[in-house]
Amino acid sequence: MTLERRDLRTFWPEEDDLVPIFSAERNGGRTRPRPPRLTAADFTPERMLRPKARPAADGWRRAVYVATGGTVSVGPSPAELRRRELAAQVKAPITGCRTVAFVSRKGGVGKTTTCLLVGHTFALHRGDRVVALDANPDAGTLGYRLRRETDETIATLLHDQAALHRYSDVRAYSSQAESRLEVIAGDDSLDANTLERSTVREAVELVERHYNLVCLDTAAGVLSPAAQGVLNVADQIVLISPTGLDGARAASSTLDWLEAHGHEDLAHAAVTAL
Repeated sequence: MTLERRDLRTFWPEEDDLVPIFSAERNGGRTRPRPPRLTAADFTPERMLRPKARPAADGWRRAVYVATGGTVSVGPSPAELRRRELAAQVKAPITGCRTVAFVSRKGGVGKTTTCLLVGHTFALHRGDRVVALDANPDAGTLGYRLRRETDETIATLLHDQAALHRYSDVRAYSSQAESRLEVIAGDDSLDANTLERSTVREAVELVERHYNLVCLDTAAGVLSPAAQGVLNVADQIVLISPTGLDGARAASSTLDWLEAHGHEDLAHAAVTAL
């Protein structure tokens, strides 16, 4: 059997990637240029390999998959599909560094706990560096929520910032949890007048050179200099509110205040946690 010239083609997984191996073909006496050649960067698993469905992770679906040696694979439940969707959102790539501030108008509503748990979640699922910074000048407790590896605080970090050039230098001022979340503790000796707007900005500008995601735990309220500094450097805020009517009213008034004082973008993109 003789193969004609038009039959000598290389087929790639996608139909649009039908590439002739000849540099040109004759078509009515005219020469058609060869399409661009695939480069080494095009040979990715997503492009070249057929995707393999992931089996269910738990429940009776997982039991059936294990019992049959993988022969029978029942699709994941809606709850597991939702968890996978959330995990994919958590793993979304970040350009540069993103700063998320956790704020509330009242104390004792779980702001520090929420900041820590969100930090754990991001650090556990992401492959980049995540740090939680205690920007609460009123005896913040973020640094005491995990085992302390160092006595350094945000105050000593700022004091020594001129000598901190690499990630390993900054790492000496943080404590790391099993989730890979790093926490830089607050300093009880600081007050609301010491931790001013410029000080918070200096701390964030220092850590954002070495981390991809910064979670800021703040003091209650939005009127203190420290809180103002947090709002000025935040890319996103998470507003923590109790479930009562008073808490909901306070959260709503916080968003109104943000809109009225030049933080419309933060207010419109805010996430509320009850």
